[in-house]
Amino acid sequence: NLGRGCFDRMHAVATDDVWAFGRDPCSNPSGKEFAIAAHWDGTAWSKVAVPKQAPIWKVTATGADDLWAASDGTIMHWDGETWNAVDPPPSRPELLSAIASDGAGGLWVTESRSIGPTKLLHRDKAGRWTTHDDPSGDSTVEDITLVPGTRTLWAVGGQDYSGYPPPGAPLIMRYDPAR
Repeated sequence: NLGRGCFDRMHAVATDDVWAFGRDPCSNPSGKEFAIAAHWDGTAWSKVAVPKQAPIWKVTATGADDLWAASDGTIMHWDGETWNAVDPPPSRPELLSAIASDGAGGLWVTESRSIGPTKLLHRDKAGRWTTHDDPSGDSTVEDITLVPGTRTLWAVGGQDYSGYPPPGAPLIMRYDPAR
């Protein structure tokens, strides 16, 4: 029994390691929703307790013991047994619009801003945060992904950001921090 609520995010690590995330209740005019999670082990789904109250919006993983989740400025890490809260970036962003593993035990996130370009934030394995300016100069990044087996990221969004929604051209960009 997975309880109440509805799922709206999934991430598969392997055929026997699939995660589903959502919220309970499915729709709440008062604005109070709680995160829910379930895990598929290849045989059955089981409910997994999530320490964060707000729904989880972004998920990324590189293995069964390396799953990251973001929710309204909060970041959590699954180490294979439990969820652990992660210290947020120093800028304390309210919304993390994208999240991706860095392929070395760390994490990349993008900080959405109401005005101005997206900030690319990196958390290394030791927990130190650094800020990287948008490599394209002036854009909004909506999603990022790691190329497996590398440190290379691909990002999508819109260029010439001067408000919402972005009025400029579509953006597809490669970012290679190793270079």
